[in-house]
Amino acid sequence: INAEYMGKQRLQIASRKVKLHRATRRMIKKEGMRAFIVSLPTTIIMNIPYSSVYFATYETVKRFLKSTDEELEQSFWHFSLAGGLGGALGGAISNPFDVVKTRQQLGGGAPIGVLQGFRHVYRDGGLAVFTRGLPARILYFAPSGAIQMTSYEIAKWMLASRLTPAFDA
Repeated sequence: INAEYMGKQRLQIASRKVKLHRATRRMIKKEGMRAFIVSLPTTIIMNIPYSSVYFATYETVKRFLKSTDEELEQSFWHFSLAGGLGGALGGAISNPFDVVKTRQQLGGGAPIGVLQGFRHVYRDGGLAVFTRGLPARILYFAPSGAIQMTSYEIAKWMLASRLTPAFDA
């Protein structure tokens, strides 16, 4: 989490137009430097289910589609599909953490921990609250996952094809 990101979030919910540097200064004055790291534990924990589901889904779909590194042209769309599905599912699974993280960042009140954050959000509106923003999160992570994994596989293929002749000599 950085000052610009936190400032951006505060500007998005502001009732009037405010400059980023003014919003950042006001945040520091009102909440202290802790405002910039209040959601760090939740952010770190959120990445565990996201990454686990993302990579497990990617590898499972890739195996199901029988994608190989040797058939890059044929597998290109397989990598995109597998990465997109992994990103979408990872984003969906980790959405409750994202809801808590966003509330922690925008709260402006006393900092609360991860479990307290979950309890607070649940008290606010029950289980349904944890699905807020889910479609947007899926729409963000599906193409992101597709691009990331396709780029990774292409880079891996290019490096392997350039290094293989050197090792064969």
